[in-house]
Order: sequence, then structure tokens, then C-alpha cells
Amino acid sequence: MVHWTIVTMTATLMASSVVDAATPKAGATPPFEHMSRKDGDAHGVQGAGCVWSDRKDKGHPRDATWLMGMADDRAVVKRNGRYVLLKPMPGAKDMGPFTFDRWMSDGITIAVRKHGRATRAGTASDQPAKLTVTEAGRTTTYAGRVNCGT
Repeated sequence: MVHWTIVTMTATLMASSVVDAATPKAGATPPFEHMSRKDGDAHGVQGAGCVWSDRKDKGHPRDATWLMGMADDRAVVKRNGRYVLLKPMPGAKDMGPFTFDRWMSDGITIAVRKHGRATRAGTASDQPAKLTVTEAGRTTTYAGRVNCGT
């Protein structure tokens, strides 16, 4: 009976830590700076792909600002005025169109998880999405939206 109690406690602690990492921090802002279409174009993140933002800008998505851009096998974030280029993690899944759901660079990994209902505007879709950033052994999840299209 004692062994089952230890197993149950361990499983409960492990499950609660997973839930905490996946629950977005209320009002928390990712450690990245907003970028524009011009920034994405300059770093090879252009054409069909996706952008993630912590806010819903008014107007056309291509005119909006965003925190992470993804196209094909390239992604970019901006931090402290510098652009960080990311590549797909091994085993990353298609997030579509033409991009991936998990990314990495030196010392940082980023996962994008769509959830909720998607809305369409022409050839683009907009959907709630969580951005999970792992750096220096710390994992934090942020609430936002992902816009994908051409």
C-alpha cells in the first residue's frame, strides 16, 4: 500500500508540473520584441507561413506586428534589438502552411500550439495559439494568436 501512495504522489506532481508549463501566464509578455513584415522579409521569413502575436492587430495581418515569424524551415524572433534565427526541432510536426510547430536556436526552444476555433480571411487563417518558450531550464507559456497564410 505504501508503494502505491508514492507512485500516486509522484504521478500527481509530474502531472501538475506539465499543466503549469502549458497554462499561459496571465498578462505575461514573451521576451521578444514586435517585428513587422519588413523585418520578416529581411530575414527570409516571407511568403507562405505563419506569424504569432500576443495581440490582435486591426487591419490586414500582413500590416500587423508580431513576435515570431515562421516560413518553410526558417523562423525569427527579435530580442534586445537582435534577430534570433531558429530552425525546426528534430521531430517537429507540420503546422501549415509550409512551416513547423517546434523551433530551436542556441539555448532556446519555442513551441507553437494552436487551439480553439480558427477564422478565415481569404487565404489566411487566424487562430488562438500558445507560445511555449524554454530557455535556461525554464519553461513559460504565453497566450496569443497565430495567423497563417500566403
